Amino acid sequence: MFYYDATKENPFPRGAICYGNTERADEMRREYPKEGTQLLPSRPDLEHHAHQSSSHGLQIPFGIVEEGAFTSIGGVKLGQVAGLTFQENNLVIFHRAGRVWNQK
Repeated sequence: MFYYDATKENPFPRGAICYGNTERADEMRREYPKEGTQLLPSRPDLEHHAHQSSSHGLQIPFGIVEEGAFTSIGGVKLGQVAGLTFQENNLVIFHRAGRVWNQK
């Protein structure tokens, strides 16, 4: 990751990601700032907060707690769950379903 001045021209107008494209990989190696390829210095004060769950014997990636794995709710088959929210105390689930919705 690197930062650049947003008031100047984008250094990678076609994107800064290379997937097996040798031409783009060479361009990235040539033009990507060297400091962007080095590890950031250790910040113990921030790392403590980032790893607070592990100090309590928990292994919670990114603060996600899986309470259960549900394939359906109330007779509705769920696809891949993409998001959750609450609306007027009701849980709203956004998912990629294989269900055909009947528009009667």
